[in-house]
Amino acid sequence: MLATLWLLAAPFALGQSDIPLSQPIQGVLATNNNDLYTYPTDFTQGIMPKTVHSHNDYWRPKPFYSALSNGVISVEADVWLYNGTLYVGHEQSALTHARTFDSLYIQPILSVLKKQNPSSPFVTAPTKNGVFDTDAGQTLYLWVDVKTDGPSTWPYVVRALEPLRAGGWLTKYNGTGITNGTVYVAGRSAEKGNKAISSIREAVPDSKGKLEFMHIDLADLTTIKPGVEKFLAQESRLDVLTNNAGVMTPPKGSKTVQDFELQFGTNVLGSFLLTKLLLPIIEKTAASSPAGSVRVTFAGSLAVDLMSPTGGVAWTDNEPTLHGSQETNYGQSKAGNALLASALRRRVENSGVISNAWNPGNLKSELQRHMPSVQAMFVNMIVYPVVNGAYTELFAGWGEEAGRPENAGKFIIPWGRFGPVRSDVAEAMENGGDEKLWEWCEKTSAQYA
Repeated sequence: MLATLWLLAAPFALGQSDIPLSQPIQGVLATNNNDLYTYPTDFTQGIMPKTVHSHNDYWRPKPFYSALSNGVISVEADVWLYNGTLYVGHEQSALTHARTFDSLYIQPILSVLKKQNPSSPFVTAPTKNGVFDTDAGQTLYLWVDVKTDGPSTWPYVVRALEPLRAGGWLTKYNGTGITNGTVYVAGRSAEKGNKAISSIREAVPDSKGKLEFMHIDLADLTTIKPGVEKFLAQESRLDVLTNNAGVMTPPKGSKTVQDFELQFGTNVLGSFLLTKLLLPIIEKTAASSPAGSVRVTFAGSLAVDLMSPTGGVAWTDNEPTLHGSQETNYGQSKAGNALLASALRRRVENSGVISNAWNPGNLKSELQRHMPSVQAMFVNMIVYPVVNGAYTELFAGWGEEAGRPENAGKFIIPWGRFGPVRSDVAEAMENGGDEKLWEWCEKTSAQYA
């Protein structure tokens, strides 16, 4: 007779990490091959990826692994080149022979990827899982901050990354698809604009693209329409408009030509009018362009979270409030940029245009020119080279992910990732705060349109 054994479901279930082992059994297992008692791909099991950056990651108790165990998706290493080896540390006195870029980052990352993608006779279709077991498609961002001379150090960084490149793990550009377009640099100073254009041309002398200066002073609304009209007379399309005006903490009482508080008048009202006047050609361009490639972006700031009033923009008698603190006025203007991006998103979502706002990061630039010397001294300790801000800006205006319809309107943080904006500002984007600002800008700038 054939006996059949039925296993009845127990009234509870144990998770893989919930089963206790006695000390004697643990002792026996410790002497055995660990491969017998380790599930092949559970190294990061249960770790949920989070949009968090581990700045100066090498300060953590276990570089890379501390971040990984907490679901951090972005890590940063400072590298110094000595005798052909890249060492990791914040300053030269912290460097040791053991702590290299390879030992702290490249090999550990490769090890985790190997665990997540086992190769054996049982595997018929090789996998390409990322480091997180819970989200195999999540990108891990590895930022390399070069501390020694860039031109001499960079080839060694490229060489150090070769094991990841050879394994097919690096996002890369294949050297095709460059389009030589036209870039307009708009600003109030022709001298500074043309100087920037000259430096770019010197850096890429073989480029077939065009660079043009466009005179517009966002602090003087009367200059915006003439500048736009000149542009429209010369061009038939506009693929990306980047509103990156950023007047910050000027002397108290500073005003625009039309007598608005300088920061709000320039960063918000001037940017609004420029966008409104260019919107017809932007939407026309989108009608004949790949989906998500035509965009309007607004530069926000960390000040949206740290300095802006509740709701982003405060109102007094239906006018933006003039605060006693220039820092608050600056935060309000940058929150205003985020609110404009939100309001614009609704207006263009059916035309194929993407609208977003972004925090470029803490950068060492002319924005600090109005700061008191003591304040500037402390700020300079936490700022990055201005080129880092360009990474965020490029992601917002040209990055593939930022052009997807489901990502339209999402706030972008350094150096090209989606992240949250302060909760009360996010609420203002949903309950009409953005529309109120848009309508105020429209009414206030109407005579200059």
